[in-house]
Amino acid sequence: MSPSNTRPQILSLFIKARLVLITLLISTLASVYSIYLLDQYIYQQKQNSIRKVAGSYVNHIRNNLNQALSAAYPIAALIRTQNGETKGFEELASEMLSLYPGLDALQLHKNGILTHVVPLKGNESAIGNNVLENPLRTQEAFLAKKTGKLTLAGPFELFQGGMGAAARLPVYLDTSQGNQFWGFATALIRFPDILQSVNLAQLPQAGIGYELSKVMPDTNDVQIIATSDNQITKNTVDFNIQVPNGVWVFKAYPIRGWQDNSMLLLGIAIAVVFTFLTSLSSYLITRLRASHLKLEKKVEQRTHALQNNIKALTDTERRLLLSQKVGGIATWEWDIKTNIIRFSEHGIRLITGNVKQLEMTKNEYLASIHPDDRANIVGDINQCIDAAKEYNVDHRIITKRGNVRWFNTKGTLVRDSSGSAITMLGVSVDITERKLIEEKLHLSSRVFRDTHEGIIITNADKVIVDVNPAFCHITGYSHDEVIGRNPSFLNSGKQTESFYKNIWKQLSLYGHWQGEVWNCKKDGELYAELLNISVLKDDNNVTFYLGIFTDITQAKRQQEQLSRIAHYDLLTNLPNRVLLADRLSQTMLQCRRHNNSLAVVFLDLDGFKHVNDSHGHDIGDKLLIALSIRLKDALREGDSLARIGGDEFVAVLTNLGSVADCVPVLERLLAAAAKPVTVNDIVLNVSASIGVTIYPEDNLDAEQLMRHADQAMYIAKQMGKNRYHLFDTSQGDTVKAQQTGITLIREALANDWFVLYYQPKVDMRTGSMIGVEALIRLQHPERGLLSPIEFLPVIENNALMIDVGEWVINAALSQINHWQILTPSLNIKVSVNVAAVQLQQPEFTARLTELLLAHPQVDARNLELEVLETSALNDVAHVSKTMQDCKALGVEFSLDDFGTGYSSLTYLRRLPASLIKIDQSFVRDMLEDSNDLAIVKGVIALAKSFKRSVIAEGVETPEHAATLMLLGCYLAQGYGIAKPMKAADIPIWLDEWTADEIWALTDLQKMDY
Repeated sequence: MSPSNTRPQILSLFIKARLVLITLLISTLASVYSIYLLDQYIYQQKQNSIRKVAGSYVNHIRNNLNQALSAAYPIAALIRTQNGETKGFEELASEMLSLYPGLDALQLHKNGILTHVVPLKGNESAIGNNVLENPLRTQEAFLAKKTGKLTLAGPFELFQGGMGAAARLPVYLDTSQGNQFWGFATALIRFPDILQSVNLAQLPQAGIGYELSKVMPDTNDVQIIATSDNQITKNTVDFNIQVPNGVWVFKAYPIRGWQDNSMLLLGIAIAVVFTFLTSLSSYLITRLRASHLKLEKKVEQRTHALQNNIKALTDTERRLLLSQKVGGIATWEWDIKTNIIRFSEHGIRLITGNVKQLEMTKNEYLASIHPDDRANIVGDINQCIDAAKEYNVDHRIITKRGNVRWFNTKGTLVRDSSGSAITMLGVSVDITERKLIEEKLHLSSRVFRDTHEGIIITNADKVIVDVNPAFCHITGYSHDEVIGRNPSFLNSGKQTESFYKNIWKQLSLYGHWQGEVWNCKKDGELYAELLNISVLKDDNNVTFYLGIFTDITQAKRQQEQLSRIAHYDLLTNLPNRVLLADRLSQTMLQCRRHNNSLAVVFLDLDGFKHVNDSHGHDIGDKLLIALSIRLKDALREGDSLARIGGDEFVAVLTNLGSVADCVPVLERLLAAAAKPVTVNDIVLNVSASIGVTIYPEDNLDAEQLMRHADQAMYIAKQMGKNRYHLFDTSQGDTVKAQQTGITLIREALANDWFVLYYQPKVDMRTGSMIGVEALIRLQHPERGLLSPIEFLPVIENNALMIDVGEWVINAALSQINHWQILTPSLNIKVSVNVAAVQLQQPEFTARLTELLLAHPQVDARNLELEVLETSALNDVAHVSKTMQDCKALGVEFSLDDFGTGYSSLTYLRRLPASLIKIDQSFVRDMLEDSNDLAIVKGVIALAKSFKRSVIAEGVETPEHAATLMLLGCYLAQGYGIAKPMKAADIPIWLDEWTADEIWALTDLQKMDY
């Protein structure tokens, strides 16, 4: 070979080697970088997975802990409402222990000394322990007393053994000297009982280790609470659980470490294959170029080169099949003329799982397509063949095992010389994981968009980057108006600068803050929100702040209004009947302890109705305000005055040594009431009639004392008014009248003199009757028809009330059956009043069951029992259990005369009644009396807050009905709708009844309330 030919060949070999080396270097760098990205992706996926799984457990721990700690608040409220008395603690604590998981005991520390504990068994040795004895050992107790806030002590060893923690809430009593420290209400939790429902043992089974610990706020020492006993890896996923005066840290980590060696090895293998293939491709390209320059080479050389290429291609195909398996890729070929589809081995495994049969017909393939996608697949194939459109579609395949998997399928047509499609070549890629991720992202987007809570996101510089629609709805600002601004523009000015500094301090320390904040809307209106702020970090660097808040303005305003309505008269600011009953009971208790007396003084104004009729209610209200101030000034220090009705007042005179001690006060009251009052240049003259009863000479309960004082007041009026009269406890007329009444009841039961009248109840929105109330009457052979007030009061607490009550229920069930026989389509629900003495009988449920079984044709859901809220229920827990048992039979309950009795809120919270009936005494006068209107509004708001239906009785005029509908009460009964009538008249009334003539009004929206 000549030198002239050798130099070009050497140059060609050098160019070829350099190209291969460059390709090898680039592919190697790309492979290394890909392996690095794969390692980072595996780490990130593990971290996200652990954060998601462990986060749900942390939320469960936080919820359990908050629920257990909140048990201290009802106990503290009980002590405060009873002015330091512990009566009822054991019953309330016993009931709460079953409602608060993980709660081990409830305790009372009076002046820091443990005096009461439930359960007592096993805790006897703890009685007398003083948590204020050693500031070093019980510093949380001193902190609670100092700050007035709930603190959490522990974990520590319990007296009865084991580990636990104590939530101590200081109790302060309102006294004349100000707030006085009483002691602590303590909720004791036990480890690991508080964590049992969380089931942390499942985390190690899922390959996740954990450690729950407490960071001591003063020393930053770490105290382990619970751990999976696995070696903690680096870069744990940490969650802060905010607890009173401290923080718990929950660390989660993969037990087997963050790296997935199998995936890294697989990535390395793929990288090697990739590097090899790219280098080989470069080499083949170089060889292909060289072949054009070496055509003169011998046939043997060309044959040898071809054999090397074939061998290389065989290796490449094998690696390509491996790549398809790893990537979930299926290749296929469809013979259009024979309709046979041939799949690669991995492709047929993905679809059918049977690698022995690599072929299937087109119809068999379409049968494996999800029914909802099948028509689209056929349409896209036809368009590809007929219109030469690209075949690229996402669809679902149902595998032989019934699993649904997503595929992206692409195909390319091969046509013959005439242009007819003969073959389609394609590839299908399993994209199930991608679809699942897309669905999760879509769900997250919907939650952000559709939630009713406002969401605000800022960057690390506290600049708003996004808000959701609920934020815009609550604040009045549009999305574009807030983006790029600091959230401080919402500041209402009600919080101090130190308040916000504390928020950022808490976020810096614990990564989370929760509390109530007053902010300002765009229109200047202030609103309250319950705000949760969380810090989002990446590699321990703050990336975002996430705020989620709920508008609680209405709830706070309603809470203040209801508290005021529940305890005070809105006109005079004097205590109302509810607060009076509580104070009278407390004063009676003090009298028994100190062996002295008290007087219940019932005062009714003489001539007040004339003032109202002559000068109007506004003048009458001003007169009441002026007289309430005078009457209060006439009392001594320590005495109480309450307004319980229109012109009725009740005073409680305390610390009386004898009856004579109250005479000067009574004379001052008479003088105060009789002194002229000038209102708007009008001189008004009224007087007072006063009835007085002395306790314990009149040794009855608070309600009976008020009744006796009321009776004495009426005697004072009969004697000429402007005087007082002392109730005569030795008088026997009442006993005689009661015996006569009891005899009458027995005769009525024996001779079947009782009858039931029925008063319809309607839905004012539709005018339809929703049921009737059964009202008892006594048809006396000589005195005629008697109303309940003429015979029922004498047996209010008598066993005869049970017999009468069962007679009413039995008669009502019989009438329901009679109506059904008379008119099968007539389905009437009947409500029956049940007295406290009957409802509290141990066999009440059994007796009601017997009565229902005696009328098998009657659906128990057509019977409703009305619990008289004015009656005192001695055992609310027992009554609640009885009502639950009756509801299981199908019988519903309602609270009658709501707002007039002993403890409306207690009964509403604890008794499972689905309906509240507003007493007619409030409804009847609500158009003239602003106090009654406020009470009606409050009861309706209470019903909505407790998710109860509400019905008003005493609807006598169209104005009553219209007002109630505007207030949100749509169910009603009263003389304005229908008077009580005989059972036979109900179907007739129902046929003739029309709502339009009763309460159709115009311009309802203009009425001022």
